[in-house]
Amino acid sequence: MAIRIPCSDTLRILPAILASALLVMSGCAPASHRDPAPAPEPLSEPPPPLPQVVWTGQPEVAVRRGGSAILLEQPFTRLDVAGRDSTGLLIVTCAYCEPLVSGMVSEEEVIWSPLTPNEAASRSLAEFALAVRDAAAWRRVADLVPVMASDFTFGFSAQRDRVITLTAWEWEGFRNLDQVPRLLDEGMVQIDDDFWVAPEEYANQPGYQGLRVGFRRSAESGRWEWLFLVRGEGRG
Repeated sequence: MAIRIPCSDTLRILPAILASALLVMSGCAPASHRDPAPAPEPLSEPPPPLPQVVWTGQPEVAVRRGGSAILLEQPFTRLDVAGRDSTGLLIVTCAYCEPLVSGMVSEEEVIWSPLTPNEAASRSLAEFALAVRDAAAWRRVADLVPVMASDFTFGFSAQRDRVITLTAWEWEGFRNLDQVPRLLDEGMVQIDDDFWVAPEEYANQPGYQGLRVGFRRSAESGRWEWLFLVRGEGRG
């Protein structure tokens, strides 16, 4: 039996009929609902940049290798960095150690970012040594002046004057100042309360005549001070 549709209804549903017919003819079907794509996982932070050289930040830093460790007794001993292991430890070599020492150290036990000498004077011995080393390596004499003792020793025992020291360094072409990084890289040795020197031979060999440096922490201010860079007899 045929069903009659009123003309008014035919006009009302005609657009829908035409749209369905077009979809069938084109082979398309209404799009089905899809769940949104999952958000991408956040990128992990890259590892911190690897320093090429570090220095022990305190006495008796342990260089680990396998199940054993070797203690580096002197603070501010230079370590050359070869990489970082899977646990984040630095893979290092101590070229100044006899015999040569290789292994791993924690980043918390070493330093490598220098402050200015004036900033580091109120910090640890190693931080002060690193600041002096960096300024000396780049001949930033103006940065060194604030931490040099007023009676800084630069020549024989009678040559104690900070102002004259600067003239003497310039006159000699900074020959002695340029040796400061090498002297400090061997580590520092304590010879009295808050009095530290380098190299180790100066502290252990009577009559040592080579170039040496000395730092002292002031009992009054608590700040480190550079006492001497000198050759000759005596301890500054």
